[in-house]
Amino acid sequence: TVATTSPAREIPQGQLYVGALCIANGAYYASSYGDPPSGTASGQRVLVSRIVDATRSYPYHVTTESGGALGWMQQSALQVTAE
Repeated sequence: TVATTSPAREIPQGQLYVGALCIANGAYYASSYGDPPSGTASGQRVLVSRIVDATRSYPYHVTTESGGALGWMQQSALQVTAE
């Protein structure tokens, strides 16, 4: 058996993707439709854990760096970090 590898796909700088480390500034909600309860992140480091249909109000699910669920956010509230 011969194993081959394909080159890694490049992700444009600043693009949100599952696993991206971001700085969150804004509201997060219990569902991608904006259902309560909610909270607010201010300069918090988060990981994008899921991305759903962009027609929803809050299509990006984020967690804490240790994996604890926070909620759903808008793209404008997330800034991808260089790390």
